[in-house]
Amino acid sequence: MLRRACTLLRWCIDRAPPPFSLHYDGPTAARGRQVSEVQLYQCFTPLENSCYAHYFGNWRTHADCSPFQRLSVYADDVILFIKPTVADLSFTTMALQMFGEASGLHVNFPKSSAIMIHADETDTERVSHALPWRMDSSPCKYLGLMLSIKQLTRSDWQPVVDDVLNFLPGWQRGMVTRPGRLTLVNTVIRARPTHHLLVADAPKWDLERVDKSCRAFFWAGTEHIHGGKCLVAWQKVCRPKQLGGLGVLDLQKHGLALRLRWEWLRRTDDARPWQGLPLSMDAQVQSAFNSLVHWKVGNGERILFWKDRWIEGWTVAEIAPLVRAKVRTQVVNKRTVSKAWHLHRCANDISGELC
Repeated sequence: MLRRACTLLRWCIDRAPPPFSLHYDGPTAARGRQVSEVQLYQCFTPLENSCYAHYFGNWRTHADCSPFQRLSVYADDVILFIKPTVADLSFTTMALQMFGEASGLHVNFPKSSAIMIHADETDTERVSHALPWRMDSSPCKYLGLMLSIKQLTRSDWQPVVDDVLNFLPGWQRGMVTRPGRLTLVNTVIRARPTHHLLVADAPKWDLERVDKSCRAFFWAGTEHIHGGKCLVAWQKVCRPKQLGGLGVLDLQKHGLALRLRWEWLRRTDDARPWQGLPLSMDAQVQSAFNSLVHWKVGNGERILFWKDRWIEGWTVAEIAPLVRAKVRTQVVNKRTVSKAWHLHRCANDISGELC
């Protein structure tokens, strides 16, 4: 995709009628500076080559992901996954220096951090001396999301809850009418955690804390409320308007629907850049997905042989649980129907003896 973008940009530059000028949109001190065509070409060439450097062995390849899946760029926020080896670190250093010299966009290392994942002291020391970035630890925040290799703790979720509830000063809450409070609950408070619910299963106490604050604000315009002031149960308030409720978003069901979307896209959209990564679903999403989706076998490329309900609405585990127990989880999450029937690979997936 990046190579196509570079090619398209060069095509536009070559065919642009004179007079033609480009202006640099970088740091404030240099913003507006005119950039020549040669400088722009020099800027895109190292960036383009760096993304294709794996063809020349510069980046150590990974079995579970492609080089493009090791890099995420959004505006000026970049996250890069590399091996803590001398080769990977040297190439990363060289690529950043080349890009900075060609474009004038230098990395702000005081604002950059290196986070180790399952590393020892030797790897940590090697990474710390590679570039002048600061060493940090998991969890970290990227694009507003808390990223971690382990389950987030209560202290990690607490700032998220505080940010959701910090929508209006306390002295202003009582000045809003109830219809206005309903609008704020629906469009502001309940919408704020959507970004996090897309990728994480929020703990029960987190959602209850948000519900409690929304209930108090809606009924009384305060931070706390007693049961006597609540005219209707909160579960009824969260019902759709067609069912007698007020249409307030149910965060638990909303989060489940958002996480279901990832599994649906994984099965239906091969153009997603994260396709092929070893993704996992929690038990609640898996159960909901199996109950909502009806499988019809075509070429078998999108249906998992050991996991999906493709046998008249049944899974292999429900028909032959002892056989399913002999198959490794890694195989269960990858083996499709088409590959399972090819040369009877499904029989080779079974390890051990069947009693």
